[in-house]
Amino acid sequence: MRRTVRVALEAVPFGPERCMPMIHRFNFAFETAAMLEERGCLAAITVNENGQTRRLPILAGFATAYGLSEQSALESITIRPARLLGLDSRIGSLEPGKDADLAIYSGNALSNFSRCMKVMSEGRWVFDGEGECV
Repeated sequence: MRRTVRVALEAVPFGPERCMPMIHRFNFAFETAAMLEERGCLAAITVNENGQTRRLPILAGFATAYGLSEQSALESITIRPARLLGLDSRIGSLEPGKDADLAIYSGNALSNFSRCMKVMSEGRWVFDGEGECV
């Protein structure tokens, strides 16, 4: 019998100063998200601090460097966390009737070379890309 297992990966290690303590403490490997997906477990990537959500695209991009597909990486920071929380009818994807929270990037959102250009929260533009909150 096949069962569904839900997993949220908190604070995927990023950068040399953060990697080693996380790996040793939790026996975490950089390939964890891809390995879970290969075995049929759809993981969500999260952060453990309120103000750190801006790092989610970078963390998801980092997971792609270790085998996670770009599509899965995007889903791991959008619709999957919403499903895990039972909020996917309201958030996690762009659909009519859902809350309008989105970010527009200059390129691939998972690339550290891309810049956030605009942010919409609750249907209102709140950042214009020039360091100005609207």
